[in-house]
Amino acid sequence: MGNPVKDILFIRQYPTSLEKERRVRRWIESRTDPRGTTVTWTGHRITFFLPGVGTRLRLPHPDLISRINTGQISDVVDVGGAGALDPQLKRGDLVLSSQDICTGNSHPLQVNRRGEIEMILAGLARRRQVNFHIGRILTHDSFVVSRTRRLELFQESGCSVVQMEHCWFLRSLQELVLPEAFASLHVTHVEMVSDAVPRSGNALYALIEVWHGINTCAVLNQRRLGRLKSEFLELWLGPSACC
Repeated sequence: MGNPVKDILFIRQYPTSLEKERRVRRWIESRTDPRGTTVTWTGHRITFFLPGVGTRLRLPHPDLISRINTGQISDVVDVGGAGALDPQLKRGDLVLSSQDICTGNSHPLQVNRRGEIEMILAGLARRRQVNFHIGRILTHDSFVVSRTRRLELFQESGCSVVQMEHCWFLRSLQELVLPEAFASLHVTHVEMVSDAVPRSGNALYALIEVWHGINTCAVLNQRRLGRLKSEFLELWLGPSACC
């Protein structure tokens, strides 16, 4: 597996499907506590921390920064939901980031990525009977709804999907930790397509896709993205003996 996986900073909210006990408390902590909520999974301490949406993000507690600086945390993982820019993508498809860029900045964030993740996600996509893609992911500062704008961003950026947190958070984290600590981190960024490019410019089709996005990322977040996070961790790190 190359460099060993140590502790993990998971920059999304805690998936309640991970365990039966204390799940509500941990879900709340991951959303509100600057320390996030930490569980043990096959010997790895995984800290779930929700930074928020857009450019005004919640910064991690100094304890988390210290764990990165001292090499205790080896990986940053982000598994979330995103809107499609590529018209070939369908709802439920999985996209593994090859590069992450922020709107207004065409220079990708330079990070280490684990090679074994591709095979793991390809297997997960087969199990879910969805398509698996590898491509650029765009972090935007606003919601992108219309077919026209999505296709424009697809042509301009070459990105497969768009979301609103990842690149902003990683750039903020880069400023908080030691340069050598950030350079040694491994970053895994996966997005499930929550809403596809509308089939036409008709406003009704755009509203339908907006609803699917809200349903996946908010209303049914734990049932859809929460389960995806749990399945990914099981395939990557193995089944948990304790949590």
